[in-house]
Amino acid sequence: MSNKRINTLLGWLTFLVAAITYTLTAERTASFWDCGEFISASYHLQVVHPPGAPLFLMLGNLFSQFASSPQGVAFMVNMLSVITSALCVMFTFWTITHFAEKLLLSKNLGDVERKLLVYGAGLVGALALTFSDTFWFSAVEAEVYAASSFLSALTFWCILKWEHASEKEGANRWLICIAYLLGLGIGVHLLNLLVIPAIVYVYYFKKYPFNTKGFFVASGIGLSILAFIQVGVIPGIPTLAAYFDKYFVNDLGMGFGSGIKFFGALLLGSLIALIWYSHNKGKVWLNTALLCFAFVLIGYSSYSMVVIRSLANPPIDMNNPEEPFNLVSYLNREQYGSRELLKGPYFVVGNVRPIDVVKKKQDWRKGKESYEEAGIQSEYIWPDKYYTYFPRMGDLQKASSPQGYEYWANVKKDKVPSMGQNMAFFFKYQLGHMYWRYFLWNFAGRQNMQQGDGDPVNGNWISGINFIDAMRLGPQKNLPENWKNDVSRNKYYMLPLILGIMGLLYQLGKNKNDFFIVAMLFLFTGILIAIYLNAPPYEPRERDYTLVGSFQIFCIWIGLGVLQFSEWLKGFLKAKQAAIIAGGLSLLAVPVLMGAQNWDDHDRSERTVVVDYAKGYLESCEPNAILFTNGDNDTYPLWYVQNVEGFRTDVRVVNLQLLNFDWYIEALTKQVMGSAPFKLSVPKEKYAKGLREQLRFHENPDIPANQNEYYPFEQVLSFITDDENPRTKIPGFFNTKVNYMPVRNMKIKTDLQKALSSGTIREQDIPYFVNELRFSIESSGMLKADWITLDLIQQNNFERPIYFASNSVNSNHLGLGTYFRLDGLVYRLVPVNRPPNPQIPINSDPDILYDRLMNKISLGGVADPKVLLDEQVIRQCRIFRNYFGILAMQLAMQGKKDSVMALVNKIETGIPAKRVPYEFSQMVVPLARACYEVKEIEAGDELLNRFFDEQEELVTYYKQFTGSRRGKVANSLKASENNLGEIYRTALQYGRTDLITKLAEYAPQTPMQ
Repeated sequence: MSNKRINTLLGWLTFLVAAITYTLTAERTASFWDCGEFISASYHLQVVHPPGAPLFLMLGNLFSQFASSPQGVAFMVNMLSVITSALCVMFTFWTITHFAEKLLLSKNLGDVERKLLVYGAGLVGALALTFSDTFWFSAVEAEVYAASSFLSALTFWCILKWEHASEKEGANRWLICIAYLLGLGIGVHLLNLLVIPAIVYVYYFKKYPFNTKGFFVASGIGLSILAFIQVGVIPGIPTLAAYFDKYFVNDLGMGFGSGIKFFGALLLGSLIALIWYSHNKGKVWLNTALLCFAFVLIGYSSYSMVVIRSLANPPIDMNNPEEPFNLVSYLNREQYGSRELLKGPYFVVGNVRPIDVVKKKQDWRKGKESYEEAGIQSEYIWPDKYYTYFPRMGDLQKASSPQGYEYWANVKKDKVPSMGQNMAFFFKYQLGHMYWRYFLWNFAGRQNMQQGDGDPVNGNWISGINFIDAMRLGPQKNLPENWKNDVSRNKYYMLPLILGIMGLLYQLGKNKNDFFIVAMLFLFTGILIAIYLNAPPYEPRERDYTLVGSFQIFCIWIGLGVLQFSEWLKGFLKAKQAAIIAGGLSLLAVPVLMGAQNWDDHDRSERTVVVDYAKGYLESCEPNAILFTNGDNDTYPLWYVQNVEGFRTDVRVVNLQLLNFDWYIEALTKQVMGSAPFKLSVPKEKYAKGLREQLRFHENPDIPANQNEYYPFEQVLSFITDDENPRTKIPGFFNTKVNYMPVRNMKIKTDLQKALSSGTIREQDIPYFVNELRFSIESSGMLKADWITLDLIQQNNFERPIYFASNSVNSNHLGLGTYFRLDGLVYRLVPVNRPPNPQIPINSDPDILYDRLMNKISLGGVADPKVLLDEQVIRQCRIFRNYFGILAMQLAMQGKKDSVMALVNKIETGIPAKRVPYEFSQMVVPLARACYEVKEIEAGDELLNRFFDEQEELVTYYKQFTGSRRGKVANSLKASENNLGEIYRTALQYGRTDLITKLAEYAPQTPMQ
């Protein structure tokens, strides 16, 4: 059999192994984060968050057609990631065999030995990628990173095919194919573009002898092409089209879209003319370059789907990019802001008054007859001493960032950091924690699935070799039992890392040009991404998925490590024996080990938790409800069950973050699926882009307002939306006048009969009914989402039930917390003000809450050991525990023993402690107290004893730490000791002698309060 045929068949074998692995372990339904949004948008071809992924969505739609029912759509879209990941593995195999063949060209080897080494290297490297942690994670869910990895691997493989055929006629077709793939990649994820510099280096090393000048020219060309596509093509062409249209409409008086048509004709005509000219004149390279540009545009044309589908106004229509300037903002990801890379201020400017404000950009929006100004993008200017080059500590958006900077770089909150501290944060956090830690997760070992913030017990890399791990992370003996048995505790003993380093050094020694190409690809897809992201501390989730490209490239070196291993063995064995043993041992020691370690914490095949919980949120709502959410994980899963499974489409899910945008507000005034439109008192021109984005509180002496009184919100709304009265505005930037918030205290009238007839309150609530909702805005002002929310509440007047997702909305959101009632997994807004009960921290109606928790909400099959639990699932489980405990205590005070024990039994069997440790006292102590209150002493003892065993084990472990590491676990130790103290107080309160005796040593530290 020919080498080519063997190579092809073995490549497809790796595809088969990967495809089977990922199919068996793929989630059967939606996952957390963006997956619910992507599945929903794939099924109905909708518009996802910026900058979009139209090609991914169209492919997802194709895969969704194979679903036999709406419930099967999610799995079929997940299969898109399965197949593209398996294809990526296959092309990685062929990439490795390409490099291995070149490394062995000069070797005096027999055909058998050569085949064993080349294909052994390919199998080991490709299968190491298959079973690697981050790559596997992305391969089994509906996210863009799997498809992006495939396109990157395919694009790089194409330049290797060009290299092989470069002297043959028609070789440049491979370059045009690459350009097309780059254009297609834009419609999936921009990570695909990072192969461009490596492609240029392959071309340079093949066509030219190496010299310093040529190298820098090649580097400049590669970076220029990357910048041209990322800046000049992706946002640049739509920006030009938008400004052409503005000129044609505003200056020439023509209709909307006329300028875009002219620009499109001009661009297309010019490109065709230049291609024709270069062809006729025999200018080969100009012709090739123009064809490459044309094929990039053809691939990029997948974005036409975004505009076309936005015109149809689907339920998910992020940014409404049918309008030209909205599309530009969408592609530029403007709603997420940006982080300075070259020069910028330190975070301490958050407490400093700026010395100036400069205009960066004029925004535009589509008006009725022309384009209108839509505010100005501005930039604050601070004194020079607050600026630095290569700013790494400049985040002003998150309140927790200063604490993170202090932790990682020993920065004082009130002092300007030094460049040394700036670089310390860069090396320790942005590289060490946010890159190398992820890298070593994949090739050394992983401690657990918990998000790591720098402490020694969560989210670190481990080797599995105790004395090495102990030097970094503290004691590795006497680990708590649930930590030792954690399925995500993966030990590779650094074998993949060692084999990869062997391959790296082997390629460096044998073929420096190829090594440099692979190294540049590794650098661009890893460390340079980490530099570009400029991550602030305390991210909402781990970010390893953005760096998967560099892990993919390292697997090339893992494969080539087989060649070095064989070289060493040849000192003791014959060449053929060395090749067999090197390949066989490497296969067992790396991909087989990785697969065995990683299977149980990547197998999501039995998990339906995310969808079960999403349905629980919707089932907690009465019909035709309005449900306010905030984050990704309490929004996107709900979108999925509504858009795809058609579940509870009567509930309108309103994301508070998106409510700051005019296009989203306007969408609320329209019918969506089974949800009726909203009533708002303000017309679109009052909440249009650039208007009233933020209303800061200003006490105007010209207005006779008593700041201790409560003013009707309708009057305040009339004031803040008034554009005629000069007293309603104060000076803004650039000689503008802006609206402001004149008072903090406001009220909204309520109607008893409407509240009763709509079921908002019941007869027993009437004594506590309030005629008006009184609230205070404690922050510096209101965002657009805030005053729109209040207008919606006022206009609704309790005709439709209004809820807030309990796990992401502050329990006193907009000062309305007094009127929040816990109804299942959501707070319902009710015009009721009950006197507070110190033993019940959350207002609830026991009958309603009991019905929701016992009859409407599924616990997701968490008790089944085959269901994979990650940090997000565990967090949700603890929310359930908390609510069950609150209700159990409330029912116990009413003497409802049977109901209390039903609650205790459901939560303890549905979410057992062996699956989800208690960790916090509020997860279990209220349940135990409820048991004691209804005289179920044995059940209460069992709960507290279980909690005691868990926390004592933690205390014993933490006390092993010494020196500086003791300080890193000090808070955890204190928390566990406080938990034991809470058990002691509870035991003392209910006279549980045995527990009091066991906890005697904690008694002095935890006296009765």
